Amino acid sequence: MMNKAILIIKALRLYSLMVSSAGIVLGSMLAFSDGSFRWSVAILTILTCWCLHLLCNVSNDYGDAVRQTDKDHYFGDTRYVQEGLLSLRETKGICIVLAALAVIFGCSMIALAFGIRWSANHWLFSAIGLLAIFAAIAYTNGRKPYGYHALGDVSVFIFFGIATVQGAYYLQTGVWSMSVLVHAAAVGLMVVGLLNNNNIRDIEADVKVGKTTVANLLGLRQARRYQYLLLMTAFIIEWGRYGWIPSRYSLIISGCLPFFMVYLGMFKNCKTPADYHRLMFPISMLTLLFAIVVGIAQGIMNNEQ
Repeated sequence: MMNKAILIIKALRLYSLMVSSAGIVLGSMLAFSDGSFRWSVAILTILTCWCLHLLCNVSNDYGDAVRQTDKDHYFGDTRYVQEGLLSLRETKGICIVLAALAVIFGCSMIALAFGIRWSANHWLFSAIGLLAIFAAIAYTNGRKPYGYHALGDVSVFIFFGIATVQGAYYLQTGVWSMSVLVHAAAVGLMVVGLLNNNNIRDIEADVKVGKTTVANLLGLRQARRYQYLLLMTAFIIEWGRYGWIPSRYSLIISGCLPFFMVYLGMFKNCKTPADYHRLMFPISMLTLLFAIVVGIAQGIMNNEQ
């Protein structure tokens, strides 16, 4: 029983939660700096997002196992389902539990944020939650999984960027903000960068099994250029947030630049799938760090105004 529990925990890939945390943390920090923040709503928001992210991880493994994707050509985290360490039935059960937890936490989050009486906000966030569950499952499952048709980049930009930052902010403030949307776009580009790093690692394996990603559509050389574009665009969006004349905000954002340069330097020297795989944890940390620094910088600017 203990060994099975350990396998399940490893299959969840908990380290990846840094990525989904980034948007929620930033949206909550922006709300705090605008004078509207409740810990209870923030905690339920991040728990809901974590359950959805873990559902995505496990259901992706389930879908790939059913299709026998990555069976002979995968390099990366151990695929516990494909290797028979977890059965399809057990994996499906984990998915059901995670989806149920996401619904429970999500409903509690909505009720706490907007009250018990049903309103347009209840309908909106319920719809977003159900769509997120569908997107997590449909990534590698169903007749035409969109993750196999080069739509992963668009999906993570929307759900891990726009939805997490803007959604977390609205749950706290009840306000839609174009300013927050710009921050959300920057985080979204960072998460797309993480996915692209993953897809470059798997580019040869994906081609062999007929899985189409943006990386293998572009080819290795252009996919690497795409990676530089994603990360530097995210940085430039935030650095130039208050104009191109250096400001206190851009100075704080510049504190992230050495970490960007370290990651991109390591990325430049990548030659093998193992090299790209070793960068999955650093880019996850970079995404979370970037979100926190942006939140701090925006908070300081708000206090000065």
